[in-house]
Amino acid sequence: MLCLGDLAEKHCSFSFDENGCLRLFFSDHSIVLYKDDDVVVFAGDGDSYPSEAERWVKTH
Repeated sequence: MLCLGDLAEKHCSFSFDENGCLRLFFSDHSIVLYKDDDVVVFAGDGDSYPSEAERWVKTH
């Protein structure tokens, strides 16, 4: 489960892909994809390390 209030705190957006998998988009262009029982992180093109998506996964 995911609390939508947590998304508002991070100023990220979300969508569902054609398979119904949740995608979170962060301001540094990093992405978290929740696919079945897996979580996939795309680091994005920002210079920050770790990316916002990586920090999100660590804390949630």
